[in-house]
Amino acid sequence: MAAAKKEENDVVEIKKNPVDPSKIKKNDLMYFVYAGFVEQIERSGTLLGVKWVDKPEGFRVDGKELVVNAYSADQYTEEKKVNQTECIDRLMVSFNRPFTVCWDTKDTENRELRGKLISSDPKRGYSMVEDMDVDGPAYKRIRQVDHRTLHWLIVDGTKFVVGRK
Repeated sequence: MAAAKKEENDVVEIKKNPVDPSKIKKNDLMYFVYAGFVEQIERSGTLLGVKWVDKPEGFRVDGKELVVNAYSADQYTEEKKVNQTECIDRLMVSFNRPFTVCWDTKDTENRELRGKLISSDPKRGYSMVEDMDVDGPAYKRIRQVDHRTLHWLIVDGTKFVVGRK
């Protein structure tokens, strides 16, 4: 199990659950070193046609091991109730992995975003993320996620739901 440094002496354990090839859907956001959206699914999810994020050409991922060890922003096999602080901590250590996050906007509307972490500012209470579902250059996809209003986060095959323990 890998660990990521949170504060001086605190460590957040990071566990990745495997992707289930049979549950992959068209347009799922997955990472295979580079980010891409699933466009075609064959052989029960072990052969995928993928479109690069930010590039017109696509590529194919062939093999169960590659798919199982990829990262998905959409799929989770485990759900955990966590407190607000634990959910924030998970978000702040989610570099280089796709995730889906739900929080309240300034207008108190629920907002879901599939993306990747750019930076976190724990003192100001927000993370800068890149919204992978928005077309255009990366700088036009940058959004702020308010830590104080997080509802849930899907990352590493687990859905972290804010609630009472």
